[in-house]
Amino acid sequence: MQIKLKAAQGQVQQMQQQMQAMQLAMKQRSDIEGVKQQAETQRELMRQTAKAHNTELMAQARVHDVNTKAITSQNKTEIEMIADMILHNMDTARLEKEIAMRNREQYQAIAQADQSIMPNQGY
Repeated sequence: MQIKLKAAQGQVQQMQQQMQAMQLAMKQRSDIEGVKQQAETQRELMRQTAKAHNTELMAQARVHDVNTKAITSQNKTEIEMIADMILHNMDTARLEKEIAMRNREQYQAIAQADQSIMPNQGY
């Protein structure tokens, strides 16, 4: 009877050890899976952050391009008008006043364009 009892105790102890080993293996697998999921979450966050940053940069570039084209067009028109005024013998004082007024308008347009590109950065 004692031999059977000792054999049964040995089997119980062996089963307990196997259960502990299985629990440890399950915990390790769970930890590994958790690390994998956390790494994937971080990678996805980096991808989305880079995508948002790129989208913002592209929008800023588009606004800058549109503003540059508008200012260039305005400059061309102004040069043509000033040349026309000169050809029509406008006096120098009136010409200087006209140039100063157009420069103010252009600087205001540039300030507004800069503000529309980066409203919170004080440019």
